[in-house]
Amino acid sequence: MSEEFVVQDEWDFYPCRVDGEPASILINLRFVYEDPRDDNDHVHHALIRMQEPGSQGMGTQAEMERLTPLEDGVFDRAEKAGAQPVGRLRHQGLWQLSVYGPKALPLATWVRELGASEFEVHSQADPDFNYLNDFLLPDAERQQWIMDRRVCDQLLQQGDEPTLPRPVDHVLSYEHEAPAGLVEALKSLGFEVTDSGGSLECVKVHDVQLDTVHDIAMSLSELADEHDAVYDGWGCVVTKPSDVAN
Repeated sequence: MSEEFVVQDEWDFYPCRVDGEPASILINLRFVYEDPRDDNDHVHHALIRMQEPGSQGMGTQAEMERLTPLEDGVFDRAEKAGAQPVGRLRHQGLWQLSVYGPKALPLATWVRELGASEFEVHSQADPDFNYLNDFLLPDAERQQWIMDRRVCDQLLQQGDEPTLPRPVDHVLSYEHEAPAGLVEALKSLGFEVTDSGGSLECVKVHDVQLDTVHDIAMSLSELADEHDAVYDGWGCVVTKPSDVAN
């Protein structure tokens, strides 16, 4: 008998623009794979006015330290009440917390008790979870950005110097046989291509700054789509300044 697959919480963030202005969205990526429960058919928002919105309207470090514990407290109470926190938007001086739950959810009470003074609470029926699926969840490009940032962060934690060029291995998978047009296109872009049977290992020397690798990853993802293949990600060895000196 097979075990039922359980989707775990997976919180992460991504930058974006909302109404043409800089924004940051914290999202529980478990909802990429599943919707909230059917009984949590209302979306509730707590819009908290920031005291220090900062130059881009997303809050200063001091504001992060002030409001993050409040956010954690709200989300904890929501989960204990059977509701499901889905995300947070920072944008234009507002810190917006979003929770799916039943119609009667004491969100305003929780926010007030946890110390917020200037805030508003809004709720509406959303049985199809449109706010979550159409606004909060990252699109394919932003999902790739999250994956790229995670790899960059892992390298930094191991002492990597991202500005240093080194061979970087990008992997594209395919079904049946490697598309000849894809292989030729990759070689024309300067990649050394090895067909491993089911996947293409594509190596090129470049730095691993986030903007660099994300641009390359998106180009390869688009190229893969054109040839019925899939871009699976990238990796490389940790490179430190001392490695170059030696």
